[in-house]
Amino acid sequence: MGTSVIKSEPKKIKDKHDLINFPFPFPYAILNHQYCIQFANSPFKNLTGHEKNIQGRTIFELFTIAEQDEGAESFTSNRLQRKDGFFTPREYPDNLLLIQQLNSRSGTDAEDEKYIVVLLDKTVFESQAFSFQRHLDYLKLLNEITNNINQYNDIESLAEFIVNKVHNEKYNFYHVSIFLREKDLKGDYVYLVAIAGESKAYFDRNFKGGYRQSIEIGVVGKTIREKKPIFVKDLRQIDYYHHLPSFMSSSELCVPIFLQNEVVGVINIESKDEAEFDQADIAILQTVANLFAMSIQRIRITEKIRRRNKELEVYLESLQNSKKRLQEKTSSLVKKLESVEAARLVIERQNQTMLNELSMAEKLQKSLLPRKFPNIPGIRFASKYTTTSQLGGDFFDVVQLDDQTLGILIADVSGHGVSSAIIAAMVKAFFRNYQFQFRSPAQLLQKMNQDFCKILDTGDFISAFYMIVNIESLSATFANASQSFPMYLNGKEKKIFDLDSLGFFLGVLDSTIYEDRTMRLEPGDSILFFTDGIIEAKNRKLENYGRERLKDKFLKYIQLYSDESSLITRNIFDDIMEFSRPNQIADDMTLLLVQFLSG
Repeated sequence: MGTSVIKSEPKKIKDKHDLINFPFPFPYAILNHQYCIQFANSPFKNLTGHEKNIQGRTIFELFTIAEQDEGAESFTSNRLQRKDGFFTPREYPDNLLLIQQLNSRSGTDAEDEKYIVVLLDKTVFESQAFSFQRHLDYLKLLNEITNNINQYNDIESLAEFIVNKVHNEKYNFYHVSIFLREKDLKGDYVYLVAIAGESKAYFDRNFKGGYRQSIEIGVVGKTIREKKPIFVKDLRQIDYYHHLPSFMSSSELCVPIFLQNEVVGVINIESKDEAEFDQADIAILQTVANLFAMSIQRIRITEKIRRRNKELEVYLESLQNSKKRLQEKTSSLVKKLESVEAARLVIERQNQTMLNELSMAEKLQKSLLPRKFPNIPGIRFASKYTTTSQLGGDFFDVVQLDDQTLGILIADVSGHGVSSAIIAAMVKAFFRNYQFQFRSPAQLLQKMNQDFCKILDTGDFISAFYMIVNIESLSATFANASQSFPMYLNGKEKKIFDLDSLGFFLGVLDSTIYEDRTMRLEPGDSILFFTDGIIEAKNRKLENYGRERLKDKFLKYIQLYSDESSLITRNIFDDIMEFSRPNQIADDMTLLLVQFLSG
């Protein structure tokens, strides 16, 4: 990083995948062994003057046409010479820099060999050659970080890994460092988590107890306060540069680390020379910062789960010990007490204690659900929720993403009890972490699926449906992960349609792809979201309540109570309970109604 710091010759390219889909700032094309074009980017087409019909034509044909138009001699294959694995022109046009053979597998035919041709104006070769190598270094950096980042389960070791990978002596960095905010990543001071480079020994020697500084000073503090990357080419020209007595840098690049839309720290690079950082440098370093932030979240969630599991293990052991003590006490009391009633009262007190603790857990689990819905003119919400036991696995959330957009999520964790409740809490944590990052429901579900696939090894899985509504245009985009299709009521036609969108459960296959679908809404429309416990409720004949009965009741009650959303969900829910009587409900049940008011 930093294009004015060094000069470097371009290295060989190992594979064409090192080039395709990477934003190189110069023209390039890939040729087969006969020098016919197989791939060319837009700058290459513009430079050669061939916007169309370029694929399959030879590089010599393109330059023959180009030079004949200028009255020059034809460009032919005998003007190429091979040296150390490179093909370079003996007498080449001004903008042809090199043709290089890509590595091919050992023992393959000549037809498998491919070449890369790079076109540059020779006057900019020196700077572009370094940029070319820099971008290849970026590919390698991101690949190494991505492949190894999940091996680290504590933030300090992860930070050490990141700074050592980013630091590169040939770019003349003084140091690469990571700072995080104190007090649960929200404090007014940052502390140095990790550092690599020439100044590491200085910090190790002089700050054995750890280095910290206020977020009100320096480039680091300014980056946190302004929530954006900051690059200073000449630190002597700014009055807010903060340096220690023993060293002073010339240039500094600092990018924020975002977690749940808040800046929790920075990745900082300082150079002893006046470096020329560009948008590619900033983008790469910001990408590294984002990878680091996601891993911080993974580590924190994993640690929280471990802590909760430990608490549950301790609680289970306590219950087992209590049971054992209770059995011992019961045996002793039966022998000693004259009245059986006294022993029964002791047992009841123990049971009541456990019931009270389960009741507290139930209250904590229900606190995951929205306490109140967003106050949006023209939109009304209502919900009903119940569980088979005191702890359930259903979850829903309604969040206002900004002034124009609204996010609606409903999810259902397989199974019941403590494990489902914990996973439902994780669903909320992941959703709140990514809700502002992804404005595509399919991308958000895909990201949550990848995260759950990494941490769920219990056989549990999650169904989910996520919709983003544009409040102004009344348009909606949604994606589904095997959740029951919500019912959309067209207010004008008085007809109900299923919002059918296919997608597999979360936490099963990390390669699952989800699909975005869009729809138009009108004032007077309504959408009913529900979990499968609603339509799978059974009566005494073991018949399901079913989608068709739900549609009939939805249409009936929305016509009767169009102005009272809560009465609609309450009457539907009462009908389900009446249908399933005297059976006990077998699954958690959730109803969520969203009405788009007319007038």
